[in-house]
Amino acid sequence: ALPPAGPREEADTDDTDVPLLRADRPEALRPIEAELVEGAGEATVRVLAEVLPTLLPAGLERRPELRTLGVGRLSLGEAIDRLAGVERSPAWWYRLYDSLAGVDPDRLQGLPVPLAAGA
Repeated sequence: ALPPAGPREEADTDDTDVPLLRADRPEALRPIEAELVEGAGEATVRVLAEVLPTLLPAGLERRPELRTLGVGRLSLGEAIDRLAGVERSPAWWYRLYDSLAGVDPDRLQGLPVPLAAGA
């Protein structure tokens, strides 16, 4: 079993959405359930894992044993596409956008742009 990238205790953010308790997340993922995001930094994967709980920590992409075990792989664009319809607080979106600073804009074409309340 592999440890997920997501938090295991209450998130330490000012996110006002439904509290993300780390206890709500699996302690370990079976390889068939786990996914790696290729081409994403540690901060980006950490933020994405709050809404995509099957993600493994960044930096494991080159480990051949994970491929042998059948761990799924997502491009950064595929992970971003999964954010369609996700409702999170402005603070969460800020952290995500901040983590993506410097990424080629072509890789971020599917990135949602949340609107302010009432907009």
